[in-house]
Amino acid sequence: MLNRGLGNTWIPEQYWRSVVFHNHMDYLSKNGYELDENTKSQSVKEQQELLMKLFALSCKLEREFRCVELADLMTQNVVNLAIKYASRSRRLNLAQRLSEMAVEKASELARAAEDEEEEEDFRKHLNAG
Repeated sequence: MLNRGLGNTWIPEQYWRSVVFHNHMDYLSKNGYELDENTKSQSVKEQQELLMKLFALSCKLEREFRCVELADLMTQNVVNLAIKYASRSRRLNLAQRLSEMAVEKASELARAAEDEEEEEDFRKHLNAG
């Protein structure tokens, strides 16, 4: 991601710093430290904003493969913004690929939720019997 062709190398650097900070906060919270939820959500928001900026730069430089890689790191809402951005930038093939990716991601999340629900039901059944 730290490609000279992108120009603004501070954006990827800021993104990775934000990821490291967020991971450290997760580590601390798992080890019993109390952390402010606003700080955690602000960290995620910052990461997603930086991903969108990187997406816009990659889109302008016609680096569709990089755009798809970045979209894979985005949340569902930000992917929707990326699809709109790609459409407005007349990158219809990219917008289509991102739409397909978003549908696939949504179905994976739904499957994971179903699996989790089934597992919970199974545990309840075991505990009851």
